[in-house]
Amino acid sequence: MTHCAPVFAAAAIALFGGIPPLDAAPAPDANSVLILGPTVSGGVGSIEALEALASGYTVEVVDAATWSAKSAADFGSYRALILGDATCSGVAAVAAAEANRAVWSPEVDGNILVIGTDEVFHDGQGGRDVTVNGIEFAADIPTKTGLFVSLSCYYHGVAASTPVPLLDQFGAFTVTGVGCYNDAHIVATHPALTGITDASLSNWSCSVHEAFDGFPASFLPLAIAENPPGGPPFPGSQSFPDGTSGVPYILARGDGLVLISAITLTPGTADNPAGTDHTVTATVVNLPLPGTPVVGTTVTFLVTTGPNAGATDTDVTDANGEATFTYTSDGSLGTDTIVATFVDGSGATKTSNTAIKNWLLPDNTAPDVRLACPSTDCLWSPNHQFVPITIGCITDAEGDPITVVVTGITCDEPTATIVGSGGATTHVADASGVGTNTAYLRAERSGKGDGRVYEITFSASDGLASSVGRVRVKVPRDQSNKTCPAVNSGQIYDATQNN
Repeated sequence: MTHCAPVFAAAAIALFGGIPPLDAAPAPDANSVLILGPTVSGGVGSIEALEALASGYTVEVVDAATWSAKSAADFGSYRALILGDATCSGVAAVAAAEANRAVWSPEVDGNILVIGTDEVFHDGQGGRDVTVNGIEFAADIPTKTGLFVSLSCYYHGVAASTPVPLLDQFGAFTVTGVGCYNDAHIVATHPALTGITDASLSNWSCSVHEAFDGFPASFLPLAIAENPPGGPPFPGSQSFPDGTSGVPYILARGDGLVLISAITLTPGTADNPAGTDHTVTATVVNLPLPGTPVVGTTVTFLVTTGPNAGATDTDVTDANGEATFTYTSDGSLGTDTIVATFVDGSGATKTSNTAIKNWLLPDNTAPDVRLACPSTDCLWSPNHQFVPITIGCITDAEGDPITVVVTGITCDEPTATIVGSGGATTHVADASGVGTNTAYLRAERSGKGDGRVYEITFSASDGLASSVGRVRVKVPRDQSNKTCPAVNSGQIYDATQNN
């Protein structure tokens, strides 16, 4: 008897070729990405699909009709939506997504990466780095839906301020042609994008096809077509904290993005109960990154807006180039913005990124998990399929939104087996979903035992305090008296591993 987890099922699709007929439906599991077929080359054999599979995601490639038939809830069930590069194709490739953008766009609440070039066409010149790291960035938050968009060659050579209808649900985007520009420069960082470098982006014989001369403030430039020294600036050109200038052609939206600067302020975003202390740390280095620490320089901190606007102090950088600022909220609710500055050796004032501090109502009351319950506590029949299990019946005294994260899945039987040649057996994982809000349990048990009992451990948080709890799900040997009998023989097996 052979069992396959969802990601291996997706891999089989790629192996045998062709796209199976798919009805408009939600994601097959919580680790799925959705690709619009006309925007990639090769369907399930495309670079985008293969790299997503290699990263452990279940991949669904759909045609324009299937994409168009999906509901908002369907789109929101995916970890990321991918509109790739069909090797320098025209804007018709994205027609289905543009037509129903009002349906899927509101469901995108995770990280977004928008690329103004044809990275797949230049796969052998560094484009693969953009594809791999871009998909990882878009799918970086397990509980949200991210977006990866390549504009390919859609707007090559267009006039300045040309609108991009595909993206207008996120704000006003306009692009300009830059004439196959080749000097690309990264101006922001994020942990999921560390594989992309200036060298991997530049000298493609056409590194940039379209650049953004207008975009919403919620997006941050990640890479620019750098202005030639002494030459005229491109339309939409701007200066950046690392001392460079140019017009952005890769944009990103998401937590953890930081403009590259000689001074960086962390944490970028934090939530605290009103009336408590908050500390930010400024790190000063000599550019280019990774840079050596600047020791002994004075850093000035200022709360620029918010309930504590005007709070300020100075500190001197230590051997690591770090200086800190701690201030106490006056008890008011709201959002503070904080910046840090220092004067470099040339006498120029350098300014950090803006840190965000949200002051919230005090809560010392964690969510109540004592009555926590699974969405079903009995898996019948034992058909060897994975069943999604969510956890409910959790309350919060203040009525705050509750986030549930699965932290572990165990069971009291060895996991399922595959019988190979010569009668050899191999155990395979019977559960997944750790780190997400949904556990996937295989409806499986030993026919010679007393039934299987899964135990799901989880954390429940209201954003300020958290509780841990556990629920159990049974797979009976049989349905005696129409009940679900199963004996917990001890949670000694990790159901997510091959036991």
